[in-house]
Amino acid sequence: MTPPAARDPDPQPFSTVGAVTRLIVPAWILVLAAFQLAIGTTEALPLWLYGLSLRFGVEPLTTLRVLVWTEFAIAGLIVVFGHWSRGLAILALVAIAFSSMASISAAIDAPRGILMATAALAVSLVLLAIVLRAAPRRSDSALSIQWRVIAALALVAASGILAAQLPLRAAPPSFRERMRPPSDVVEMDFRGFIGEPMAATPVAGRFGMITARTLEGRVIVVFYNPDCGACHDLFRERFSGRLEIPVLAVRVPPPRDANRLASDQPEQVDCPECEFIDLPEGPLYLLTPPMVVVTDEGRIACVADQRTLDECLGPAPN
Repeated sequence: MTPPAARDPDPQPFSTVGAVTRLIVPAWILVLAAFQLAIGTTEALPLWLYGLSLRFGVEPLTTLRVLVWTEFAIAGLIVVFGHWSRGLAILALVAIAFSSMASISAAIDAPRGILMATAALAVSLVLLAIVLRAAPRRSDSALSIQWRVIAALALVAASGILAAQLPLRAAPPSFRERMRPPSDVVEMDFRGFIGEPMAATPVAGRFGMITARTLEGRVIVVFYNPDCGACHDLFRERFSGRLEIPVLAVRVPPPRDANRLASDQPEQVDCPECEFIDLPEGPLYLLTPPMVVVTDEGRIACVADQRTLDECLGPAPN
């Protein structure tokens, strides 16, 4: 008598793990895309990705559209491509987990944001663990490889067209400020934050671009006032030539309704290669310019005022 052939322990063509891979993961990606669309502005970009856009001269709005396009396309490809769906799902979940961890480590500017990034990380890790449990299996799609490739190309094209037409817009610089309780005084004692992320400082909460531009590498941030003669001397002596390290020149406005004294100083400091940023007008910023803050990989490494510049910048050139 011939023994019966061994049976597949999971004869169902679409297992529970397969359902997670082919249905739940794409749905989770679309949920994240829907959340970004609900925000509708560049505030939906992860802070680290916003910083990369500025670093490479790409408009954050363009980056947001590319991100949404990618999310739509990946979600559709996971559904279309049979056994390749597992690899795409793993790639997508790892990317989401990395983005969430990068946002948390950058200390994004509100507890609600940190909580949301933590939740996204937790969900992605749980789904990733489930998908990794599944062994690669043959495709159960009724479509031939040729038709799946055609469907994939159509999905990518349709996702790009849709992302280009979405009513997204760049967030105005004051968006983050409006989301916070108003404050008339901003303490800018950076010495108390040495070793901490720039995002932990009060000024970063006022203007997220400073945090975004200091996330990677070594960056020199100089807070100055156009009426400050020492500020002009600092830029002229140290930053008027070719810069080996990126320099952010952050203009600190005078208090609202302050009477400015007549000054013979030019409005712009001498730094052709600096990136200029203006702090929002209105509050009283408590610091004596020039103030130099050196960051390394997003964390404050050194702080100096006019008397201690050599500690952070080294000896002045002759």
